[in-house]
Amino acid sequence: MKHPGIPHAAKWVILLLMALTLLPGCGHGRKKYLEQVVPIVEQNDAVDARFSQLPRINAFQDPNYLPTLDSCIGEKQGLLGRLEIMQPPFLMATTHAKLIQAMKNGIRYLQSEREKFVIAARKMAQMPPPVPQGSEEMEIVREYQSQTSAYQADMREQLMKQQYEKLYDEVRDELERAKKL
Repeated sequence: MKHPGIPHAAKWVILLLMALTLLPGCGHGRKKYLEQVVPIVEQNDAVDARFSQLPRINAFQDPNYLPTLDSCIGEKQGLLGRLEIMQPPFLMATTHAKLIQAMKNGIRYLQSEREKFVIAARKMAQMPPPVPQGSEEMEIVREYQSQTSAYQADMREQLMKQQYEKLYDEVRDELERAKKL
């Protein structure tokens, strides 16, 4: 005894029609989302470009280093706040989550750069003046210790930077593909 319902082929036709009615809405939502997100990504790129202009060696000698770095961190946090309140369309939810995570990684990286700068500046201020001759061994030990700790900090920062750049590049590629659709 057959169930007196909708024939199997008709179920597929109805399902297809429902999907087709949802697609234009998703496309419009994606377009609106991209119109909101692309300027944020461009602003973030500008902040990254400004940060890349800062000196890497002897940064403590540049009086604008810390204010510029703080400005970059503040701008990235503002952009992250804007992203966090956005409601992405369903099809862009994963990309949006990756973008938020990339922004958090970028902020964490800049904050670690700031922390490294502050520690180095503090150590430079506390460092006793070089002792004239006689303590070459102590100077070698001090130099080795400072290079070792700086190397370890740089390795952690490089890992954070790589994580940020990889995820951020992935998100930018996904956004470019979404713009083309």
